[in-house]
Amino acid sequence: MENDKLQANSETETGIGPIEQIIFTPDGSEIIASSETEIVHIIPGGKIQKLVGIEGNLNCMALSPDSLTIAAGDANGKIKVWHRENQQFILKHSFSQMDSILCLAFSQDSKLLASGGVDNRAVVWNVNNGSFKYQIQHDGDVTCVAFSNDPEWLITGSDDNTMRVSYKETGRPASSNLVYNATMRFIRPHPRVPLLIAGGDDNTCVLWDMHPKNQISIPLDKKIGSVYP
Repeated sequence: MENDKLQANSETETGIGPIEQIIFTPDGSEIIASSETEIVHIIPGGKIQKLVGIEGNLNCMALSPDSLTIAAGDANGKIKVWHRENQQFILKHSFSQMDSILCLAFSQDSKLLASGGVDNRAVVWNVNNGSFKYQIQHDGDVTCVAFSNDPEWLITGSDDNTMRVSYKETGRPASSNLVYNATMRFIRPHPRVPLLIAGGDDNTCVLWDMHPKNQISIPLDKKIGSVYP
């Protein structure tokens, strides 16, 4: 860095067109990048692998926490899943929902994949064998999904202005629905304590205390340490 300005360390031509989404692996050594129609895996030294099997325009992509699985959802309701084999990602499964896929998320143990779509459903799949596990029904497009680690929940957000909290393994409700003022666009659980942040089309972020006996929204200017020491 010179004169307090960041300098480009390296450049890699992906050959897939404008980049729509980019993800580091947790150890920071590899990159997964997607365009509207292609995904590449970039490994140290700049070597590039293009993933095969993509059939439609991509809307979303996710990488499992263990870095072994990539998932992508398209505008036709197809979800493709690639698994790492000898430094290459090989197409392993193909799932389908009834309409365009809007969001994807892996569970913390990398065993489950949640997808949300325009068919008003969040669907949970077994990553290992590709089987359907359960679904969460909303009254509008499912726009964001996330798994929390402690407690182990699936959280789904929708343009029906609700956030639904379900037990990770069964899909049964873990709490009453949480109400947001507009369409949700993202959900992020806190990595250590039962807090959840959500944001959307009303231009606000809301922090929720997800303890079963204390499900309240918390002002964002309040220190987390004052809620959970």
